[in-house]
Amino acid sequence: MEKSGLIIAPTFFCPSDAVGQIERHFFPNLSNDYRIHLLCSNKYDMNFNSSKLDIYSISQSLIIDKLDLVFRRLKLRDLIYSPDSLYYSWGKRAYKKGLEIIEKKEIDYIHTINNPVSSHLIGYKLKKTTGIPWVAHMFDPWHNNPFRKYKFNYFEKKDSKREKLVADSSDLILFPNQELLDSWIDIYGEKIKNKSAVLPFVTEIPEVKNYKKKDNTLTISHIGTLSADRRADVFLASLAKLKKESPDLASKLKVNIVGYITDQDKYIIERDKLDDIVNVVGHVSEAECIDYYEQSDLFLIIDINCNPNLFYPSKLLKYFCYKKPILGITREESVVANELKKTNNHVFGYNDVGGISQFIRVAILNYDTISQNDHDYCHRFSVENVTKLYDQLINKILDK
Repeated sequence: MEKSGLIIAPTFFCPSDAVGQIERHFFPNLSNDYRIHLLCSNKYDMNFNSSKLDIYSISQSLIIDKLDLVFRRLKLRDLIYSPDSLYYSWGKRAYKKGLEIIEKKEIDYIHTINNPVSSHLIGYKLKKTTGIPWVAHMFDPWHNNPFRKYKFNYFEKKDSKREKLVADSSDLILFPNQELLDSWIDIYGEKIKNKSAVLPFVTEIPEVKNYKKKDNTLTISHIGTLSADRRADVFLASLAKLKKESPDLASKLKVNIVGYITDQDKYIIERDKLDDIVNVVGHVSEAECIDYYEQSDLFLIIDINCNPNLFYPSKLLKYFCYKKPILGITREESVVANELKKTNNHVFGYNDVGGISQFIRVAILNYDTISQNDHDYCHRFSVENVTKLYDQLINKILDK
C-alpha cells in the first residue's frame, strides 16, 4: 500500500547543512511504497533529482532575512530564537502550500524536521487544521540546546510552550540517539515514551577498499567544520608538544583539516610552526571528501564543549563507515563519548594535552594497539536498516 508523506524540510538543498545532507540520503531511499511531497526553501541552488520526491521550493521573505542579519549583528538573541527567522520569512508560505498539497493529494502523514525548530510549528498547525498524523523529528536538541539561550524569561517561557505543543500534539517523535530521547522524558514524563523512538541518522555505506597503513607514518584527518564552539586549540597544543619533545617522530605525522577552520586556529598553526604537519585543506564537496576518508589512518572529532551535550555530530557516521580508529575530544558525559566508548575508540578531555600527545605517539609507533575499533557499527546507519525501521514506525501510527 502506498504511503504519502508531506515533509517539511527547509534546508533540504543547503549543501553545507548537516541536516540537509542527511535528508538527501534518507528520503530518496525510502521504499517504492512511499510517495514523498517535500517542502523546502528555494534559497539554495543545487542540482538534485529523485523520481520518488515531489519537491516544492518555497521562497523566503528577503525583508525578514535582512532583519535577521541586523538582529544577529546587534546580538538580539531573544528575537533571533523566537522561534527562528524562517518561521516568519518562510513558515507562513510553507503552511499555506502544505494545506494546498493536502487538499489536492491524499496525504497520509506529516513529517517535520529541525533545524529549524519552526518546521515543527508548521507541522503543529497542519496537524491541528487537518487531523493528519504528524511525525516530529528532532535532529538536534531544542529546550536543552545550550545555544538557544534567552536574555528575558518571557521569550524562554514562550519557547518552552512551543516545544510542549510539539510534545503533546505529535503522534510520533523521533530522536537520533537515546540520550536526547531520555532528556525529553525527563521534561515531559512517561507519557511521551510510548510515542517516541530512536531513528539513527542515515548514510550510504561505501565499499571500503582494502587498506594498509604505511609503516611509521600516521595521517590524521578532521573532516567537517571547526568553529568558535568547536576549536582545535587543544589538539594543536598536543601536536606542538609532540614536535618539541620528539621532532623525528613528529616528522612522520600528517594532519588534514578539511572544512572551515577559525582564524584563531590558523594563528596557532603559524605561531607554533606546525605548517609542516598540518594541511589546511579548506572547504571541499562531499564527493571530494572521499579521498581524505580513504587516505586517513585516524579520524579526529572535536565536540562542542557544552553541558548538557546531546548533539550527535553527523561526521561520526562517515568516520564509522571508513572503519578507521577515531580520536575524540569531548566531555566525559556526552553522546560522542558514549558512541566512541561503545565502539572501542578513544576519548580525551578538553585539557588533556599530554594524553593526546602520548596517544598520537603510540599511534605512530604501534598503530595496531589503537586500531581495535568496531568495524561493523556503521551498519546501524545503513539505508536498508534505517528505512526499514522508519517504515515500521510509520505503519504503527497509520494503523491506529
